[in-house]
Amino acid sequence: MDLQQQIAASTEATNDNNPAPVPAPPAPASAPAAPPGPGYTTWAEMITTRSTRQARNLAVLPRLRPVAVRPGRDIKTERPVNQEAALAYTRGTPPDHPCHHCANQTRVFPQCIVVDGYLRGSCAGCHYSSEGSKCSFRPESKLQIVTDQRKIFTNFTDPQEP
Repeated sequence: MDLQQQIAASTEATNDNNPAPVPAPPAPASAPAAPPGPGYTTWAEMITTRSTRQARNLAVLPRLRPVAVRPGRDIKTERPVNQEAALAYTRGTPPDHPCHHCANQTRVFPQCIVVDGYLRGSCAGCHYSSEGSKCSFRPESKLQIVTDQRKIFTNFTDPQEP
């Protein structure tokens, strides 16, 4: 018996000995939707060839918490930047005070979390969906630039004036 015949025979034997699985009953309408596959934390830690260098570096840090998502929100798992954000959420620490967006509860994660030396200074919630440049923790934040520009324009004097 060659290898292909052995595989076919073992598959038939397996199918004969194991009845078809019984599907789980549907969840009640009030139950929150389950994350895809094994869960967001497990998904975030599955390093693949699509994972970025930053995700690989974050993955080796110790996990401090599982991924949590605000009610009614989901993580778009197809984007590598979202894997970075989820890993940062599980590995970072809460700052003394939340960033502007997290304080307003507009981000996907329920808590503002930062990882020193990662995400160019932004928190995990702002880094999600490539919104890190809008985080008030990031040194070159658009929020900070607008504030700085207002200061420049209010203190501006025309050198041509007498």
